[in-house]
Amino acid sequence: MKKRRSYTSFDLCMIGAFPPPVCGLSFVNQAMKASLEVIGADVAVVRLPFGLKRTLRSRFARSVKLIRPIKQFLYIMMNTSCRNTYLSLSGGWGQLYDLLFLCMARLHKARIYIHHHSYAYLIHKRTITCIALRIAGPTAIHITLGYPMNRRLKALYPTARHTLTLSNA
Repeated sequence: MKKRRSYTSFDLCMIGAFPPPVCGLSFVNQAMKASLEVIGADVAVVRLPFGLKRTLRSRFARSVKLIRPIKQFLYIMMNTSCRNTYLSLSGGWGQLYDLLFLCMARLHKARIYIHHHSYAYLIHKRTITCIALRIAGPTAIHITLGYPMNRRLKALYPTARHTLTLSNA
């Protein structure tokens, strides 16, 4: 029988895709988690459903699968001393789901770290990304993959004031 972990205290709650399946985003999230644990951080993971299909049916199925991660994140925020949230921001319409987690993190006064993995919303300014970054708030830390991405993020979205550059190479 698998032993369930008791939620008492976490340094950080990571929200995003994790292997399996292995893709660039899930691999980087797993590597970031491992790096944080090496330096002694106690990390809680909220796995988001992963989906590449763009059909209406698959998007609906993914929405239903979000109920468990939402409940898990709320439980962590309400029942532990965790006040740091790391979110890998989706590149497309998955940002609608990300909005929910950002709202919950802000309501619980968590420090928010947003890891930007995609240029999809950096080619042109997108309304949904503006909303997400506004919800994240002015104190959110934005982690980018390189200096060009950092500059583009700040140029398009002035609410992204605090940035760090961390290459995934």
